[in-house]
Amino acid sequence: MIATSRPRVNRLYAVLTGLLLSGCHLGRPPPPPAGLSVGAVSAPVVEPGLPEQLRQGLALALQRRGGLGSGAAVDMVVLDASDGAAAVDGAGSRVHRVRLQVAFEVTGAAPRRLVLDGERSYVADATGSLVTATRRADAFALLSRELAQRAAAWALAAPAPERP
Repeated sequence: MIATSRPRVNRLYAVLTGLLLSGCHLGRPPPPPAGLSVGAVSAPVVEPGLPEQLRQGLALALQRRGGLGSGAAVDMVVLDASDGAAAVDGAGSRVHRVRLQVAFEVTGAAPRRLVLDGERSYVADATGSLVTATRRADAFALLSRELAQRAAAWALAAPAPERP
């Protein structure tokens, strides 16, 4: 005769039934989002080309992460784009520092906001030549791409805030 343990089977059946019912209670996972779109750029600063660099940088970063679509828009507000001397080189050159601070705002059903900032240094000639202007523009371009990449990672991975 084969001996079976009836209470063990009943307990296993109860646990599996409980897991199945709790799984049904939780429901299906939410549908995947339609992706994010690049919204407007508000830049009340005089730095030429900065709004377009931010727009292109965010679009490229979202595309690389597979998050570019027609869903909620990511608007950008440039809070600060400044330049100042940081140090003096012994050869007559000055080291300048550019600072960029941008607020990224995801609009839609679950709005959220993130403020990012960054700094870059570049060497400026004492004469203020065209090379110095190009270095300054390159520093702002690098900063805008860096901030856009960080914002894209945040916008795609950050959970939407819960509503009470």
